[in-house]
Amino acid sequence: MRIGKYKITTRKQKQRLAIVIAAGILILILLLSMAGLMVCGGLYIHDRLQTSPPKDTADTAGTEASALSHPSATVILDPGHGGKDGGSTGTLAGQELTEADIVFDITLKLKVLLEEKNIEVLLTRSSEEEPTLKERAAFFQKSGADLFISLHCNSYEEDRNVCGLECYYEKSDAESKALAETIFAAAKDSGMVDVRDIKSDMMYVVRYAGMPAVLVETGYLSNPAECRKFSSEGYRSVLAEVIAEGIETVLNRNDENEV
Repeated sequence: MRIGKYKITTRKQKQRLAIVIAAGILILILLLSMAGLMVCGGLYIHDRLQTSPPKDTADTAGTEASALSHPSATVILDPGHGGKDGGSTGTLAGQELTEADIVFDITLKLKVLLEEKNIEVLLTRSSEEEPTLKERAAFFQKSGADLFISLHCNSYEEDRNVCGLECYYEKSDAESKALAETIFAAAKDSGMVDVRDIKSDMMYVVRYAGMPAVLVETGYLSNPAECRKFSSEGYRSVLAEVIAEGIETVLNRNDENEV
């Protein structure tokens, strides 16, 4: 065997040549591995630099998150009835609709809308709970909330033609009256919700709320057309939207008066 000008003839020379070749291969492998690691490291650093926000952007995001952690106001939503107490009922195509289920769904939709406006929402019950009137009153009296809205569906079997949203408030409370009028106006102006009346009444929850409070009867399950509307998730969303509009209007008005 001849390599260049060198002639390999003995076994010992062949063994040395094999060792040199093996060492060369190992060195080449190590060099290639190091080069690969360097390339990967460079790509990693480049990726981190590309995805990491500038310091001032991160600071701004932190400020926004901090601001959202301090709600502009607190509102208590009280979905009427609950648990074994389903409240009023209506029948559509042989299926029973219950007041407690309908107003709880409207309440959850309303909660989302208000929280999107940085308004904290407290609920008096979950889907399965059945708090008493006294328990509800004790809850919101301790809350320090800004507004209280109780949601219900009405029924009047003596006259199934009766329909429309109603707002009830404590007669002696001007702020509660203003809240009722504002929610009622939002529903009326929407053109999608039938409205009936604004009334003062000695209802327990609005009487003992300790804050501006209204009870909203969102409609009549005894009225066939309104019962059909209540079965629609889209209509329940409309009700949540008009009530949210009324709440936001009152809260914004209060903020302006404080300036």
